[in-house]
Amino acid sequence: MRWTSSVSGLVLSGSVCAVSLCGASGCGSPASTDAAVSRDAAAEDGPRDPVDAARLDAFGADAPALDAPAIDASGPDAVSADAFTSDTNACDIDGNGLCDDLRIGFWGSASPGGAASFGAWVDPNLAWRQDDTSTGSASLDDAMLAAVDVVVFELMRDALTVAELGAIELFVRRGGGVIVMSGYEVGNTFADGVAGLVQLRFQTTLYSGAVTWTGPHPIHAGLPASFESFGGYGLTATTASPPVTVVARTSPTAGAAADFVAVATIDSGRVIVLGDENLTLDRSWGPDSRQFWLDALTWAGGR
Repeated sequence: MRWTSSVSGLVLSGSVCAVSLCGASGCGSPASTDAAVSRDAAAEDGPRDPVDAARLDAFGADAPALDAPAIDASGPDAVSADAFTSDTNACDIDGNGLCDDLRIGFWGSASPGGAASFGAWVDPNLAWRQDDTSTGSASLDDAMLAAVDVVVFELMRDALTVAELGAIELFVRRGGGVIVMSGYEVGNTFADGVAGLVQLRFQTTLYSGAVTWTGPHPIHAGLPASFESFGGYGLTATTASPPVTVVARTSPTAGAAADFVAVATIDSGRVIVLGDENLTLDRSWGPDSRQFWLDALTWAGGR
């Protein structure tokens, strides 16, 4: 990620204030809103749009336009940046910026693009890392979740079961944090199950271009106003009023504007849905990416 200055599955429906969803023609009745968020059957049920491998590797800026409905960017999570500070030195003996008692789990596959710098930075807080493609891989159950404060889902290559999604829902309601990233492999829709917990899914069209933060929120406090996505996916609502607040959108100059980062508070827990996995990779690692992860993990962990 280059910074610049300028669900299928279970659905959470706890005591949150859901934002209204407006289609291209404006906010209207539930019937017109439902029409705005629906996709045709081919786009919904088929594989992701094929993308030339060379262009994907190069992360070109000529990706096809997105077709997401807009999600209103107002809501209870759009709090002032003044309400948050990433200065956690008092509880950070190991020096990575995160409180030492913030326990983090990673579920998914190690990135083939290389994420050694990110991994080394987060390692002091790592409780477990589970490759979901390994033979006899563990089930994501209450016992595993009890050992962490935040779970990061990265480059998933297998679908979670209904029981696993139920365990995640309970984990969030009890105060746990979830961060789910789209993964960047064409045709990979496994992360949709986790995003579906807050009534979102990832789009099927690859996006590369500018992404702009859309209002104050702790996860981007103090960061530049925009960043570049290199091969990510926008967000699509699966219901008329998903319980989320959108905090970043793609640039309309690079195609149809689409929601790209959304947050939600469900009972005592917090969820971040992120359209790009590139910000974990070595080629993008730097002070701003580190600050984003410091803020995102701290907020998701309720600190």
